[in-house]
Amino acid sequence: MEYEKVLFEVLQDTILYIVSKMQDKVNINRKYLQKIMFLVNYYDPERNTLTTTHKSFNIYFVIYYYGPFSFEVSDAIIELINKGLLKEDLNGSIKLAKDVNVDLVDIIKDRVDKILEKFGEKSSKELVDISLELLGIKDVKEFLGNPVEVIIEEKD
Repeated sequence: MEYEKVLFEVLQDTILYIVSKMQDKVNINRKYLQKIMFLVNYYDPERNTLTTTHKSFNIYFVIYYYGPFSFEVSDAIIELINKGLLKEDLNGSIKLAKDVNVDLVDIIKDRVDKILEKFGEKSSKELVDISLELLGIKDVKEFLGNPVEVIIEEKD
């Protein structure tokens, strides 16, 4: 249980880091954070492909209406809003509610920075399209509820 709590805190710190780096460059919303965290978890920048062998987190993603979705990421965002660390306006845009200093371990920070360098300034719509293309999904309805890992492993 303690291990899961630490992982959830690292997930929250990672989300805060992403928002702090990107909030002045792109419109961040829940969909954006879901797709960026999906890419952080599964995208291998060196091979330019998805992989299940070099995951940053042990986050469970399924296919939902707008591509990969994680309840853990959703819960982390909600908790950060409830704690007053993130604010979400009526249009769904998310920003830091106050200045935060986030210290990520180097291996996670480096991976997040690589993902943000490649995908960070894309819109949430573009990230949905990129995620689905990387997964080889043309019609999301055919894959609703399917675990992302199974789809990635079947592609390999």
